[in-house]
Amino acid sequence: MIDINEENKDLIENTTPFALLDEETQERMRAWPHGFEVWNNNEDVTGGWSHVSNNNYSHFDNNSAYVFRAKPAPEPEPEPSEVVHEVSITVESELLDTEMHFKLSFDADLKNPTIEAIQ
Repeated sequence: MIDINEENKDLIENTTPFALLDEETQERMRAWPHGFEVWNNNEDVTGGWSHVSNNNYSHFDNNSAYVFRAKPAPEPEPEPSEVVHEVSITVESELLDTEMHFKLSFDADLKNPTIEAIQ
């Protein structure tokens, strides 16, 4: 699986004013969907970086001398692991010619039972 943050590390760690970035990097910065921060020279308060509150990409052109960096993409939600609970049942009876075998399954919450015949 491709790590989008690693693939776009140059955008996330950018320290170059927007106007000095090459055209391809500017376009990638404009297209970044996870938000931005801007360097504000006030390290005492915020470590120097402030959240850009709107995603109107004209702020790049209106403030091209500013240094913007992309916010990292959020970590993807882990795929839920499907837990299935199963019980095997064998039915024996003098009334039956052969044994019958069934599998009774439940979902992770022990709901939605299903039964299937097995050989």
